[in-house]
Amino acid sequence: RCVKEHYDLKPATTVEGFYAGESYGDRPNGTVKDGYNLHTLFGISNKTYIIKSAESSFNQYWDGLLSTLQTVSNGPTPSKSTDTSGMVLGVPSNVAYFHPFRTAPGDLDVEGVLKVKGMTTWGSSFSFELPLTIITSCELPTSADNYSIQINGFRVADRNVASNLPIDGYELANKYFTNQAGHPDYIEGSVGGNTSTWVSQQRDIADIAGEYYAFASSTGMPLVSTACENFELGRGKGTWRIPTGTDGGQEIAEMLTQTRHSKYRVFFLSTNVVKDINLLSMSYKGVFFPMSGYAHAPKKLTGYCWSSGSYSNVSYGLYVQIGSGNTHVSYQSRGFVARCIEK
Repeated sequence: RCVKEHYDLKPATTVEGFYAGESYGDRPNGTVKDGYNLHTLFGISNKTYIIKSAESSFNQYWDGLLSTLQTVSNGPTPSKSTDTSGMVLGVPSNVAYFHPFRTAPGDLDVEGVLKVKGMTTWGSSFSFELPLTIITSCELPTSADNYSIQINGFRVADRNVASNLPIDGYELANKYFTNQAGHPDYIEGSVGGNTSTWVSQQRDIADIAGEYYAFASSTGMPLVSTACENFELGRGKGTWRIPTGTDGGQEIAEMLTQTRHSKYRVFFLSTNVVKDINLLSMSYKGVFFPMSGYAHAPKKLTGYCWSSGSYSNVSYGLYVQIGSGNTHVSYQSRGFVARCIEK
């Protein structure tokens, strides 16, 4: 007769999937910096409870994985495998960790179960089950924030100029970025292992890239100098403008410093931490920057935006791709998107 294995249930707990650390110097699209020790998660002593094996119901390719290492060096990066079987890990040295993959602003909670089995120092076997939720302490801005985030002394809009993201229902509109059902990064609607395909779909899903602008051109594209003149968010037009930029400096450099990556998505992270009314918790806010290529290559898996700075026949801007970024110079006839800022 088949007898179902019994696990003693531990109280449910949470782990943080958001990591506010370096943008591309520290596993940009991979796991959080350090794993969560299983003894700590389960609330058991590593001196008396000797873990022999561990099991996870999380998707090990996209949500979180088990390892005997506290730090998973240089990755791993998530893949688009639809395998949701989780994994079983042998624990030969009584040390094991759970590593969530880095999450992004507005991501939904990811729920799963961890299990451990082993022996106590007094010779009894144990089997524990732990309901676990991966949370994200980074939020999307709302109307109270004028749909923008603070980076040092200025605010960055939550969208490119002429983007099709509506003001009303903005949380819903961000299904184009966050891990909600229907977005191509959602595991049940994935496109297999081809990450390039789903990233390029960001523009196919909705016109979230906005309009392309030239810095100085006779190609018929509008000029970026006029891009923010009629830009409106939340409370109205305000005093939006293009960020300043020089060779490696000024506001585009500050935006670059606040660039973060998660599961092949790029976003700008606020420099201020938002605390709740009782100061019991804190969170960041972030806004996504779509991989919108440029006018003549809109499917290119990169993101460019202009600054107001120029030198001779070139101009400065911000450049990001999946896992890296820099401030760049480009010919002024190129067509890039515009992201407005406000002092």
